[in-house]
Amino acid sequence: MSDKNLNYRIKMTVAVYRNKKLVYRNELVLPGQFEKRSETRIQIKKEINERLRNSNFFISPRVDFDLVRYTQEASCNTYLRYRIVEEKSLTPGIQSGSSVDIEELADLQ
Repeated sequence: MSDKNLNYRIKMTVAVYRNKKLVYRNELVLPGQFEKRSETRIQIKKEINERLRNSNFFISPRVDFDLVRYTQEASCNTYLRYRIVEEKSLTPGIQSGSSVDIEELADLQ
């Protein structure tokens, strides 16, 4: 049973830990809306795979984050988490998602 006025979006959390202490945290809702939760999951998988292929991110060993980027000295690490959020549709057209480059945003070393 699907609500026609309900859309799904991707919320990405960026967290930076310096010497094992949280020093920065920000949540971003990525551009793009999806009609189905399954479409949103597929887009999250694409985002994660793209970062694994094209950046210095790895699968996070922490269960509360999806990806991690370590500094060379491993004292300042950037973590990413992707989540699905629901929202009421305000526009009839649904746009597909697109990647967001957060390399500059995450560079707080």
